[in-house]
Amino acid sequence: FDLLAPRMIERGAVAIACMDMVGHGWSDRRAPYRGLDWVFDMYKVADKLGWDTFSILSHSIGGMTSLHFTSIAPERVCRLIVIEALGWMSQDSKGE
Repeated sequence: FDLLAPRMIERGAVAIACMDMVGHGWSDRRAPYRGLDWVFDMYKVADKLGWDTFSILSHSIGGMTSLHFTSIAPERVCRLIVIEALGWMSQDSKGE
């Protein structure tokens, strides 16, 4: 999103927060990885920034997380854009 964020600002975005899902990107590791933890992390970031409603642009695991976030808090999401995301995977998924 390093190249995309400045263009979003040029087109009227007021603020942008780019977050790595814990255990991915440049973030620290946390074990075990649980998808709901990432959803709660999104809540915490939005609350800390004072965003009652916001748009989400997400990719990969962030996309999966943002889909779940939006399904349980649709009133907080103005727009949702998801790139290359899989559906939600259960804790007991064995990849079958």
